[in-house]
Amino acid sequence: MRHPFRLLPALLALLVPALVAGTATPANAAGGTVKIVSANLGSGPSDVARTQVNNMGAQVATFQEICASEFFRWRNEYGWEGQFSRMTEAHENDRNRCAGQEKGSAVLHHPALSSTVHRLSLPTGSGPGWVSGKEFNLLCLDIAGIITDDLYVCTTHLWAGDDRMTGAGENDAVRRAQINKAMDWLGPWSSWARRVIFTGGLNTGPGSSTLDPVYGKYQEATPGDCRCGTDTVDGRKIDYIFGDKPLGGQATSLSLVANGLGDGHKVLRGKITFP
Repeated sequence: MRHPFRLLPALLALLVPALVAGTATPANAAGGTVKIVSANLGSGPSDVARTQVNNMGAQVATFQEICASEFFRWRNEYGWEGQFSRMTEAHENDRNRCAGQEKGSAVLHHPALSSTVHRLSLPTGSGPGWVSGKEFNLLCLDIAGIITDDLYVCTTHLWAGDDRMTGAGENDAVRRAQINKAMDWLGPWSSWARRVIFTGGLNTGPGSSTLDPVYGKYQEATPGDCRCGTDTVDGRKIDYIFGDKPLGGQATSLSLVANGLGDGHKVLRGKITFP
């Protein structure tokens, strides 16, 4: 009879490769690359964005001015996970374009991995054209499994009003207060070794000093590191995708697709690689 301990080396030779394979980097880590689609839907359908998500194989989608009904389409029909943050209640300040549904922002991801939600209320104001009743928030998800590190994906929609491109006036003062609070809150996340993607309908041109805190912390998803790029709606560039600069986030591509729905904002498609 063979001694059982003589079989141990052979058993270990079989088990060790299996254990190593079980702890390998998951396939969806994609070498630290995140493919993302972002769009201001203007209370319209998300079909164009959905097509672009499928075309590029995006793992993350962020939306501003999305109706709650569209958000639940992504969760219930498409099998994506995510969170919705309300900006207006049903029928409120939206000319009922959401057909009695709430309107807000959303962060969605696929595969349906585990995630933790964070919300931050942003300042409101009383400048010219200010409409009471709107809630402005920064919505963030801590998503596990898309890349090998912690990934935080955040989106927001800032107050519009006038003077969007100049960085001057009462409406811009509201946006400046909103972006400053958002950046102050996000500041420690980079030092905690998290990878951050920040998107939004910021209603501010890239040359405005209002966005200085954003460009100081993040790199925009444009070729090179510049405050430039193609317009995103009506001849203006006011919609963005950013990657965390201190941790080396860099865009390997960015393209825009005409939406033709809602308020006419273009769909942004970005690919950001983290080291």
